[in-house]
Amino acid sequence: MNRTVLRGVLLSSLTFAACVDPPDLGDASQGAGIGSGDRGNGRAWMGTLADTFAGTANGRGYSTDLIATTGEAFDVVANPAAPGDGTCLKATINGTLQTCAASAFIGKVLVGTGGKWLRIDDARTYPSAYSSDDVTGYKLSYGSSASGPWTPLCTNGRLAYPLKGELNTNGAINLSRQRLTFACTEYRIDAATNTVVFDNPLGSGTLGKVAGWGYVAGTSYTWGANHSTISGAELQALASRAAQADYCYTGGKGTLDGSTLGVGDFVDGNAVPDATGPIVSPIATGTPVPWDQVWVEAVWARASHAELSDGSSNDVGVPACLSKLRWSTFPVGDRCNGRLRDPRIAHPDGVNGVYCEDWSLDVVYSSNTGVLVTSSKFNDLSLNTWVNSNGDTYTTTIGAVGRGPATHIVPQTGYSPTPSNTAAMLGTILTPAGAQVIQNNPAYPAAAMPTVHLVSCAKTANPGAGEKVTTTSTTVPAGFANCVEEGLIWSAAPPASLLADLGVSAATKLFRYYRSTAPRDYLTTTAATAPNGYGNKLLLGYILPPRG
Repeated sequence: MNRTVLRGVLLSSLTFAACVDPPDLGDASQGAGIGSGDRGNGRAWMGTLADTFAGTANGRGYSTDLIATTGEAFDVVANPAAPGDGTCLKATINGTLQTCAASAFIGKVLVGTGGKWLRIDDARTYPSAYSSDDVTGYKLSYGSSASGPWTPLCTNGRLAYPLKGELNTNGAINLSRQRLTFACTEYRIDAATNTVVFDNPLGSGTLGKVAGWGYVAGTSYTWGANHSTISGAELQALASRAAQADYCYTGGKGTLDGSTLGVGDFVDGNAVPDATGPIVSPIATGTPVPWDQVWVEAVWARASHAELSDGSSNDVGVPACLSKLRWSTFPVGDRCNGRLRDPRIAHPDGVNGVYCEDWSLDVVYSSNTGVLVTSSKFNDLSLNTWVNSNGDTYTTTIGAVGRGPATHIVPQTGYSPTPSNTAAMLGTILTPAGAQVIQNNPAYPAAAMPTVHLVSCAKTANPGAGEKVTTTSTTVPAGFANCVEEGLIWSAAPPASLLADLGVSAATKLFRYYRSTAPRDYLTTTAATAPNGYGNKLLLGYILPPRG
């Protein structure tokens, strides 16, 4: 393994977790992140169409028979030009073994699940965007009979990779099922030049993406300091979970389409960058999180894989750790039915969760703790309320709640969470990066992104007292200045389609109140009723509620 210090630029996910994780607003640029920043994440396993086909067996994804309607037996073989960096079809046609981009494949039809047939319309070999190797993809159409009519399987005419086996909707890949699964990629054939080009990742499948990265079922690798054997199928499933921020390994989708991801791993000899060096947190007293930089988000542990007697399969596991910044976007509490322990809680049995920052990546490697590492530029940040001894409140994205007073990263000296660790979090707000991800996705109407800037400003008189107001940039009261950008909030309630992808049913209103009697204070909160002693209610906008 070539273990070099990596620096990367990444854009990432929107990730909000639960046992089936709602998306948070993910993460990209240069910070203490891992990877080159050219990885795309998303919400679909195979592609936005194939993931939604009706008629497949419960818990299973769309797949096809190995036998074409004209009798040829198809299979998947590792691309001979790039073993472990893509897969090819193979079949004997008219007595001759055909592989990869053979023109003899064009027009062949495979019977799929749910009463949908799949036709191969084109086959192309082209340079990978992630390595110096060539890979092969297929342009496919589906129809309701063996003769059509035909509709493109992948959005925008993208190509697909063939994968051996069948996908379970919990994210596990069942290799014992004699099936073919096709996953849409980020590549398409350009109509003007008739050449394959790298395209926007919107609508493609994470299984297709990670196959292009070099995680392919049917191959075998070694990983970690012990160089233990791990199958390509395991890596493919694990990388797909990482690309979807599926923290509970249950098939949950914790990301929004259109973000990108930075990936490093501890796998020997593949095209993915090695993960090494320290893990640095951007959370610090008095300092906003640099949303235009990337930070380690999670270390992904190997899952326990089982193929079950009913023909399905299952993966059990959780990440080895989440970073302080990722935990800060979740309300305090264990996740994944207690399997992922929150480091902010002192557990009665003494077995407490850990932050990724508690380790270095070299320790993760030497201890065989994790297989993959993801980094991201966070697109949402936690909005928390803090209070000082004078009764002044401070609502901000700066700082983070810890396990107790000694472990809180306070936004400003003298402040502590209020009214308790679990109640300090109001929700999350967008960073400019997160807003851009949503704006770039045509699946969301223009009404998804009417936003205003949320700022926190200091009182100009007696600034040493630390009095703050958090409000929109157009409603800063007289006597406050030196404002710091907190992020973006919606000025109108976001549409249901966006909220559904974010894992919530409704956005939360954010209000500002004023207490005119001593100690005077501006309070920014989600409470719809004025707290005791406060008045002058002002609706600032809408934020996302705590998810989980």
